[in-house]
Amino acid sequence: MNYRFYLVFTSFLILSNILKADNFRIIGYLPTYRFSTIEELEVEKLTHLNLAFAQATYDGKIALKGDYPYVIRRSKEKNPDLKVILSLAGGGLNGAQFTYWKKYMLPNKRSAFISQIVTFLKTNNLDGVDVDLEWNNITSDYPGFVAELSDSIRINNFEISAAFPAMKRYNVLTNADFDNFDYINVMAYDNAGPWQPNVIRQHSSFDLAEKSIEFWVNTCNIPRSRINLGIPFYGYDFAKKPVRGKTFASIISADPELAFADNTKKTFYNSIPTIIEKTQLAKQQCGGVMLWEIGQDAIGEDGDYSLLHYVHNTAMTGGVGTFFPKIKKFTVIQSDESQLAIHIENNLVPGAYFVLKDIVGCANEQIHFDEFTDVINFDLAVYPRGVYILSLVEPGLRPTTQKIMKLKG
Repeated sequence: MNYRFYLVFTSFLILSNILKADNFRIIGYLPTYRFSTIEELEVEKLTHLNLAFAQATYDGKIALKGDYPYVIRRSKEKNPDLKVILSLAGGGLNGAQFTYWKKYMLPNKRSAFISQIVTFLKTNNLDGVDVDLEWNNITSDYPGFVAELSDSIRINNFEISAAFPAMKRYNVLTNADFDNFDYINVMAYDNAGPWQPNVIRQHSSFDLAEKSIEFWVNTCNIPRSRINLGIPFYGYDFAKKPVRGKTFASIISADPELAFADNTKKTFYNSIPTIIEKTQLAKQQCGGVMLWEIGQDAIGEDGDYSLLHYVHNTAMTGGVGTFFPKIKKFTVIQSDESQLAIHIENNLVPGAYFVLKDIVGCANEQIHFDEFTDVINFDLAVYPRGVYILSLVEPGLRPTTQKIMKLKG
């Protein structure tokens, strides 16, 4: 396992959590079966929330499951700048669902169907549409359908996007067809999985991310600003057959230190360091990131390990500079790579202490202090470069943690 580490100065400032810097997009998909998590999700750290997925109905209308009116209203209350997008179809269509999409993409059916989509957007205070028909569900009528859909969407001042595989331009499409979309979401993941159970490897490597961006720029002539790099919040467990998908939250629930590794035995996923590196890549090489999907993230008690938290922070700072603390009981000011100042902000349980350790066991040191201490100074100079975990241990309470990164040895 190769680890990539980053120079991160973690001095903390009080800043808005809502992303406003430049036009970088952070797009989070939320499936209908996770709508119940909306209160726990930090939509303040998104620019776009894609509700997945709306389906064509037998009578040429559009339908979305779940309490979507509440999700739309609540998410915009939490983030007034958020754009909520209706995602269509999805990669897991069943036979009946595809039959309806195929029917209403036909030239003699599509106009009335597109009118239904636009009406749904207007009625429900939505901001645009995302077309997520994939692979064998891309028919010869797809180009004509998206061209007419794009005209109707844009004349009504909505956004339109589409999701595409990492490095595949469907045969029915020409480069000119991509002009129908304001931007595309590149699914730079699933390079391994249940469909190839004996190919045991990382399904979403950094190398795949780099190659995917260059494919869409160089082969399909799409401007970098209109490309969003897809990042997975899940992995695959190849230990048993059939191969199973696992959410990032489930992977780290038993051992939070797994948040800093890209695999554990035969389970492969993207760690916090990899997420940071991919977001840095997107900042440099394209127009944003797309996250599938935010309901798989570490939330609730494990929220200190939230991938969205690190995507947002990196988008705001480039991965160097200010990181927003999720810990309320203490903050860490790292004035250079070696000098830490731990500021204790709230009353702690008597007998509390800190533990500093890294993910490979080179450090495991307890830091004790008396009850009148407000600031603890600690020297990292003797420790090798890496990702460190500073944990506040209070008797009888769940430990709280802060991540510290050191590049120079």
